[in-house]
Amino acid sequence: MDRQGLIAWLGGRDSKDRLEQKEIYSFLLEKERRAEHGDLVELIQVFYPALAGQTQDQRQLRLMQLRSLTALGRHVEVLELARAMVRDFPASGDAWVAYAEAAERAGDVFAAERAWSKITSAQPDGSPRWRSGMARRLDLLARQDGRHDDLCRVIADARRYRHLATDSERAALEAAADTHACAAL
Repeated sequence: MDRQGLIAWLGGRDSKDRLEQKEIYSFLLEKERRAEHGDLVELIQVFYPALAGQTQDQRQLRLMQLRSLTALGRHVEVLELARAMVRDFPASGDAWVAYAEAAERAGDVFAAERAWSKITSAQPDGSPRWRSGMARRLDLLARQDGRHDDLCRVIADARRYRHLATDSERAALEAAADTHACAAL
């Protein structure tokens, strides 16, 4: 079957057959493994509607599509798709991370910082993922004019858990506090 035939066949799928869907998903994973990103983006686009109501499967397909678009350097499309993904899957941490990373790549540091804020608010304070997200927020806030108070609040929050931080995290946090004159908070 040629590429167009495959696209037409996938687009016509409305199968509720889980075995068939699993085989198609495995096929798409193999395309990703082979770095056939151009085909993969289009194939996912036509197959996605066949998974209506299967949010976990749809979410995984969208993440695969985001990875392929990123590999192709299509960052505007990545940001648009990631934005749609957080609308469609607002409770998905993976969707929010994809959006934060896409916004940052696209140069929208405000949106990226807000997404990392959402991510960190859903994590246990002081956990490794929380500390990583707070570090991203610090970096993004430091690049924005007029956000000094927000930056110092994030530094103060992160300092409360410095006893859980690695040596490098602790050193980066203290350097940020000194650089941005946030020691008083």
